[in-house]
Amino acid sequence: MRKDMRIVNHHYKKIWGGKTELKREIGLMSGISMVVGTIIGSGIFINTGQVLLKSGSIAMFFIVWTTCGLLATIGALTFVELGTIIPLSGGSYIYIMKGLGDIPAFLSAWISVLITRPAQASIICKGCAQYIISLFLTGNEVYYYKFLAESFFSAALLCILLYTNYKSVRWSLRIQNTLTWGKMLAIFIIIIGGFYNLYLGKWKNLMLGFEHIEGTQSTPTSFPLAFYLCLFAFDGWNQLSLIVEEIQNPTRNLPLAICIGLPLVTILYVLTNISYLTVISPTELYEKDAIALLWARRVFNFWGLENYAPIIMALFVAMSTFGSANGTIFSTGRLMYSVGRNGHLPRILSFIHINNLTPSVSLIFSSMISVIMVLFLDIENLIDIFSFAQWGIYGSAFLSCIVLRWKYRDVIRPFKVWIIIPIIMTFLTLYLLVVPIITDPRAEYLYVIFCLSIGLVYYGPFVWKNITIPGSEHIVKTLQKSGLNYSSTR
Repeated sequence: MRKDMRIVNHHYKKIWGGKTELKREIGLMSGISMVVGTIIGSGIFINTGQVLLKSGSIAMFFIVWTTCGLLATIGALTFVELGTIIPLSGGSYIYIMKGLGDIPAFLSAWISVLITRPAQASIICKGCAQYIISLFLTGNEVYYYKFLAESFFSAALLCILLYTNYKSVRWSLRIQNTLTWGKMLAIFIIIIGGFYNLYLGKWKNLMLGFEHIEGTQSTPTSFPLAFYLCLFAFDGWNQLSLIVEEIQNPTRNLPLAICIGLPLVTILYVLTNISYLTVISPTELYEKDAIALLWARRVFNFWGLENYAPIIMALFVAMSTFGSANGTIFSTGRLMYSVGRNGHLPRILSFIHINNLTPSVSLIFSSMISVIMVLFLDIENLIDIFSFAQWGIYGSAFLSCIVLRWKYRDVIRPFKVWIIIPIIMTFLTLYLLVVPIITDPRAEYLYVIFCLSIGLVYYGPFVWKNITIPGSEHIVKTLQKSGLNYSSTR
């Protein structure tokens, strides 16, 4: 494997150009923790009921979850092929640049930097805030005050995560590894509770099969929306491709981390949903918000812990979402670092802290956008914006894989997927983008299109013509003189 990696690095430097800037500190276990820790967040706790609502039956509900796990795995393996032949941080942005060209890459980076990455961190922190704040609510509060409480709590979480990621890569990874095992404990408690309920004979809800559930949707147009919602719960499968420059022996560790982490997440999701349905009716599942709290209240009541159940489960959910948000912010900073280094955004974003060796400026910038989002948007709006924009980027990356197979046939590929896989994923992406617009058009989709238009306006003078943004050089010189930061080599 090490010999293969030396060959790949030789071809990489010869064909792609450039050199690695960041330290390689992420091993296999940290890679698996990053995959599991980033994926298992708010999705399994806030999206489950909505997936059932769009599925129409218990059987279709589980088919959707299993299929989404499979799609996430094969999508991630496509990214593994791209990541091992283009070992640069940046993920989809770098792959689209090499496959489709400068303008599509810029637009993907523009949308990632301004919408998807900050929105994802915002969604996860909002999910965490909902569960924590719910401990102090009676259910009769005015929506506006509840929204403010959740928003400011989410903003505080983002600031804490910014500080830990700003200070040290090791701090961030230590938090990630610790919270990953903590959240695994929480998930296992839910799963074990489910097995115990099955032992007691609580199979009724699971035996409904394909029987239509009253109040749910089971039309050809509702199923794509179910996949849309469920795939959000799996989002994060591409996280390792964003930090390839920091992964030790990526030719070996990238595929292993994906092939271990994603099937594990899929199994845990399915078992968690089984556990939910042992004590929660299908109707309650899609009508209630804090599903995990309802589950805990009913299961722990058997042992006389009903007064402590909400607190215990809220802490578990907070642990899960906090770890997921940490992984998202960690990789988002690396994406902005890569984009700034390549000249698609102001050079200041490629600055690295001279003592901590972290992409400090990009971390601050992305966290500021996330804070603005949590203060002004609710979680439903954020999910709509994120999902629509993110799958447009994924589709472009899958298409890039196909183009690179033809464009660079002679590049050594230590890991190679069947060509039919990126083809299927490209068409699936088109399906996921078109169907929501037709079946349920929303203003959030127009917002994404508007941001794309603004990006094209920015690209002309500031990227293509390389005109310096007024005042930016003064900021750069000030930071360099401060001794806190230095600019990475382009």
